[in-house]
Amino acid sequence: MADVLIALGGNVGDVRATFQKAITLSPNYWAVYNWAGFFYYGRARYSDAEAMFRKAADLAPGNQLVLENIGDMCVLQGRYQDAIDAFQRSIALRPMMPAYSDLGEAYFYLHRYPEAISALEKARDLEGHDYLTWGNLGDALYWSSDRRDEAPRAYRRAIELAREKATINPKDQLAEIYIAQYSAMIGDTHTATSAVQKALGLAPDDPEVIFHAALVYNQLGNRRQTMEWLKKAANANYSRSTIRNTPDFAHLHADPEYQAIISGK
Repeated sequence: MADVLIALGGNVGDVRATFQKAITLSPNYWAVYNWAGFFYYGRARYSDAEAMFRKAADLAPGNQLVLENIGDMCVLQGRYQDAIDAFQRSIALRPMMPAYSDLGEAYFYLHRYPEAISALEKARDLEGHDYLTWGNLGDALYWSSDRRDEAPRAYRRAIELAREKATINPKDQLAEIYIAQYSAMIGDTHTATSAVQKALGLAPDDPEVIFHAALVYNQLGNRRQTMEWLKKAANANYSRSTIRNTPDFAHLHADPEYQAIISGK
């Protein structure tokens, strides 16, 4: 997918036209719809992306990766049980780290932390070098009523692995923003502040970076910056379901400014 965007210079109209032509030429080739799904996902058009992924699944019913993609879009639309069903179907076909990790994320947004931890531990056991899995595990442990003291170890491992990615690619904005987030969670204000500024400098318009900047500033106790970046995330079409169901922002739920962000007003 990235190769297609690069080849076309990132022109959205050209990319869309290319996919439409590819679908016309190969209407029964599942991968074309899967690529189209990633295109719509990149534009935060989650329902359109899900429709493409479901068409790919119809054409390739035994493809566990397509089911995982469907689950990811359901998460972004706040349909967590649908996501869980898709991830479990993917795992039944072939147990793989990403599906377990995403399953844990779906449980996390439902605030079902023991189930989230169980799924994320399975993901970690299958592939122990993925910083997102370790970071998500840290989040689930942090919000679990009786396992918070285990979270720092998971966050530190996530930071270590994310730094390896950032060393290989100094322009990896996602590695930097997650270093910032995990550092904030363990109280390392200096690293968190430095990394969030670097990530925003690398990709100031990336919805994922913007949303996680809000998480960083929220953990650092900076309400003004938290609200600023939450507004920017919502304006960039970041999933409002994710914003609403992230437990870090629970203390803001009665705040009129936060409610306006969630409602889109």
